[in-house]
Amino acid sequence: MDILGASLLKAQAKGVDAPLDGPPLPGENLHPSLPMEPQTACRCSACGAEAPRVFFSVPQIPVLVCALWPDAESARACPRGDLRLSYCETCGAIENQAFDAERVVYTDQYENSLHFSEFFQGYVREFAGELVERFKPAGRTVVEIGSGDGQFLELLCRLGECRGVGFDPSYDPSSPDELDGGRVRFVREYFDPSHADLTAHLVVCRQVLEHLPDPGRMLRGVRAALAPDAAVVFEVPNARYTLESPSLWDVIYEHVTYWSAGSLARLFAACGYDVLATRATFADQFLAVEARPASGERGAVLAPVDDIADLTRSVEAFERSCSATIDGWQRELEARHAAGQKVALWGTGARGVNFLNIADPKGRIETVVDINPRKHGMYAPGTGQRIGPPEDLLREPPDLVVVMNPNYLQEIQASLTEMGLNPETRCA
Repeated sequence: MDILGASLLKAQAKGVDAPLDGPPLPGENLHPSLPMEPQTACRCSACGAEAPRVFFSVPQIPVLVCALWPDAESARACPRGDLRLSYCETCGAIENQAFDAERVVYTDQYENSLHFSEFFQGYVREFAGELVERFKPAGRTVVEIGSGDGQFLELLCRLGECRGVGFDPSYDPSSPDELDGGRVRFVREYFDPSHADLTAHLVVCRQVLEHLPDPGRMLRGVRAALAPDAAVVFEVPNARYTLESPSLWDVIYEHVTYWSAGSLARLFAACGYDVLATRATFADQFLAVEARPASGERGAVLAPVDDIADLTRSVEAFERSCSATIDGWQRELEARHAAGQKVALWGTGARGVNFLNIADPKGRIETVVDINPRKHGMYAPGTGQRIGPPEDLLREPPDLVVVMNPNYLQEIQASLTEMGLNPETRCA
């Protein structure tokens, strides 16, 4: 998924039937001039339990971490919102209780493509191949919800020798409605019961569910459109990876919810699915669930998943570590600045923008690079650094390059070597 249709987010936030259905961190406020908005009572959106415990809060971060801004001034003035993550000890769901869908307005200046990385391309090919092996869609129809630019669906249909239909209201109007002689086509609509005549053999939805304020509504809407023998595969960021790395830079405003294997399986069962399997993908950073429609209103979890007690321990460990992680980076960046050392950041996706805004509020990192050419010459949300190509590092060779995703560390180190640079590299 490249851009999720903002109208769905707004409809769910207002309670409209869309077609698819605590305490702050210890220590000082990270942005004293940007206070936290008043906290209101909350419920778990997955199971309805009252007052889930808030365990991680950050005030006023950019609401669109992958938006591209044409100048530093507009980048620093970007829309902001609060993060207030809660944990439901009843079902295990984690969500941002301060989320406001009205603030999340996607435009064509949003750029989160990861396909420029060879590692990511390898993951995509592997994931598509696994789906073909497990579900054998040859000669049948595969539906992708939130198909973005259509690259994954096209690959899946080519490998699986099947037909494909992608649903995404934000599909680029200038892109072709059909590919591969009509075997793959795209519909600028939501997938809902009115499309049940497609008799899809497999429905795939990647990196969409976590953006929705009411994920259960979407799952029930998809369930109503499925044939009894259809299968669904949903993929989301893996909350256990975020909690246990710990990778607090993965916690962004656009992600309303965060799921472990257990909490995701319980949600699917509550929405009428039998859960067949859950598995980690993309070097454990993503999580996939495989399910089929249940015979009754509620389904069953037929796969081994983590329990609430185990997840609770991970949440508590994350809560204890976050303040120390943030403070540690702030102190190091300040010390390197005082010593005259240059620090650069490689990667301006969600993690990179979060790191700049939370760990470097004083702007000690001046050089920010990315391999995505669409970002070059644009400016980072919130902090306003100009984003350049990796070759920008040659102008003032850095002493330290902060790498935002360990999956890309070897690629980045190889690129630095090719440029004749040998800085220290460290994953944030």
